[in-house]
Amino acid sequence: MVTTVTVRLFGVFRALPGAESGAVSVSVPDGASVVDLKHAIAAALPGSNDWLHESVIATESGTLADEAALDGNQAFAVLPPVCGG
Repeated sequence: MVTTVTVRLFGVFRALPGAESGAVSVSVPDGASVVDLKHAIAAALPGSNDWLHESVIATESGTLADEAALDGNQAFAVLPPVCGG
């Protein structure tokens, strides 16, 4: 089975073509990991792949390790790296 999840986008991701709404919906197989989700986001948002390697996926309860299994009932967000000055 395949699950469609909506991922909220922040920072540099919102400037990418196709991300104007601040979110992207992608399909991942049941039992998918965070890495699978990142691959699906990269396919949906050209130009995002380099940033995804430096970003984390988060839920309402915290950030997820790349090997973590996804729960399709959760809300997801991509948190890009942040630099200050």
